[in-house]
Amino acid sequence: MTEIKKREYRRHWHSRITEVINMVKMPRIKTCDAKMCGYNRDGICYTIAINVGASGPRCNAFVQADIKCGGDEITSGVGACKMKECQYNDCLICTAPDISVKWHGIQALCQTFTKR
Repeated sequence: MTEIKKREYRRHWHSRITEVINMVKMPRIKTCDAKMCGYNRDGICYTIAINVGASGPRCNAFVQADIKCGGDEITSGVGACKMKECQYNDCLICTAPDISVKWHGIQALCQTFTKR
């Protein structure tokens, strides 16, 4: 497959994925200041979706990388929230209208997390 074909293929699937995210109304990642993450470009997250939780309200998609990845057409959303003590968690689904991710010490945390 030529490089042009690969780009067209990726662009097609990125736009389809964004359509699906819009259909299911996943909460958007409004801002992210984890600048060393491979999906972060200028405070915007370019991964398809993140999960929050497991051990604290951590962004589980964070990947420390020198290169910047993700598609320009992607509008990131919250796939699952594992923080059962968050007021926005409804059976693993984040119900916040959008979230912000903040760099805190050595991890990217969901700043929107609010204890019940």
